[in-house]
Amino acid sequence: MKIISHFQDAAQTRHRGVEPYSLQEVRLTPEMNIEYTRGFYIQHNGDLIGIVATGEGPVFFHNQDKYLLQEGGYSFLLQKKNTENIFFFEWQGACALKISYTPVLVNHGGRWVDDPVWDFFSWLTKAVRKKRFAGYYTVGEISSLLGNREKSASGQALVQMRA
Repeated sequence: MKIISHFQDAAQTRHRGVEPYSLQEVRLTPEMNIEYTRGFYIQHNGDLIGIVATGEGPVFFHNQDKYLLQEGGYSFLLQKKNTENIFFFEWQGACALKISYTPVLVNHGGRWVDDPVWDFFSWLTKAVRKKRFAGYYTVGEISSLLGNREKSASGQALVQMRA
């Protein structure tokens, strides 16, 4: 069974994951034959939100909506305010997802700062800016697992990703 790791699960205490084909969260047990694939997800207000590596490149997902992240077709933005952060995902020039949440703060040298180790949205916003992001989240064996709907930056509304 291939699994995407929950963003906040430590490597030694992994007890949940998302199966990439169905995008369903699974409780993990030691008896399961588990193969981890590149990607992370979180649950936010009952929604599954994450990133997974595929043969075509990184795919961002929000519940059953999947977006193939190709250069120029998307952007992530994190607005930081005193008591809340606002995460935006823009797809082909339009806001596809907006999430307000309480920031995860740590004391760093007497200053309270966002902690990208525990804040998925902060981590993702920074990670996509790195040159190696697209290459790292491109792997050959995953694309056939993504199943039903994927939104492509090429302008096609919905395409099948099943092999």
